[in-house]
Amino acid sequence: MLQTQPPKTEPLSKKKAELVSNAHTWSALWCWYLGLPLDAFTPREHQEIAELCADRLRPVPERIGTQLARRYSDQILRKFPYEVRLALTSALKRFRNPQKKLLLSRPADWELLQLYCRHMSKARTSPFRWKGKKAAICLSHDVDNRGGYDFVSEMVSRQKQVGLKGTFNFVTSYDYAISPELIHEIESNGFEAGLHCLTHDIGLAYRGKKKIYETLSKALKRFPGKPRGYRSAALSISPDLLEVVSQLGLVYDSTIQLSNPVYHCAEWPFPFFVENAGLWEIPLTLQDDIFLRDASISIEQSIKEVRLVLEAIIEVGGVFVMILHPHLMATHQAFYQALLNLFCEYKEDALFATTGEVFDIASEAYANYLGHLK
Repeated sequence: MLQTQPPKTEPLSKKKAELVSNAHTWSALWCWYLGLPLDAFTPREHQEIAELCADRLRPVPERIGTQLARRYSDQILRKFPYEVRLALTSALKRFRNPQKKLLLSRPADWELLQLYCRHMSKARTSPFRWKGKKAAICLSHDVDNRGGYDFVSEMVSRQKQVGLKGTFNFVTSYDYAISPELIHEIESNGFEAGLHCLTHDIGLAYRGKKKIYETLSKALKRFPGKPRGYRSAALSISPDLLEVVSQLGLVYDSTIQLSNPVYHCAEWPFPFFVENAGLWEIPLTLQDDIFLRDASISIEQSIKEVRLVLEAIIEVGGVFVMILHPHLMATHQAFYQALLNLFCEYKEDALFATTGEVFDIASEAYANYLGHLK
């Protein structure tokens, strides 16, 4: 049966209640992005912003049944070659969505973003700019398997040819070995290499904190370089996971979603600081597989939907992050090329950056802003 509601949110934790009570923490972030003075909001508006931000801008685990299914099915799935794993996981997700509807929540439905837009009329100066551009676009590539790994160099070459770039997130101990030469090729061309777990464990976020720490520690030791960012395998998320990611020295995560109504979504397309984890979140806007695997729609309709979300985020000056899995791009070349053509249309309005570069821009500018307030 199609699940259309996000997981139920649990009651306010002590830390979350503290965030709500410290309303100016969230209001300062909004004032910075909007170019507003801190006194732009009334006490009631401060509280409204804080309550919605504390509810949406946090890692919310999936339902208990889904957590258990992820934890135990991963042990079975990892025994098969990646072609079989892909077929099995695709079949399971089709069971969740048998009518193959497009699982997409559009920006007009994001409550937190709509509240932000209502306050945009108060801006007295220009909102925050991304190196002179109105918005930022991050092309993000989770290298889940050997089929995807073999297509990475091709993606680097094609995106560089048209003036685009992005981030490749790798697993370090699965069915491919990461070549240091490939990491050098990625980084020397202005792209970024990030971490995507040890073995693409789809239930890692729901294991014990000690197990999460041991797993990610091994992953980092086997990574031929020093990644700064992380995306969880299969987008599993929990407060424990983000705390461990921060403890291990990674400075940003890009797992919390914006637009998939099956999951808890942030509904705000801007980087934000996850207070109790101690790292920045660059929320994920779209995934390619909602078009290529989950829904039964044409390339033309898919591009139309991507454009709608992209233009809405550019309009508010946010960050658009889309996962393009290399193994899917390798087998859906027409879709991949159509996306590249679409993104190239927005070079005047948007900065094309790695997620690491977006972290650098946002964290440095926000720190300077807070420094000037003291």
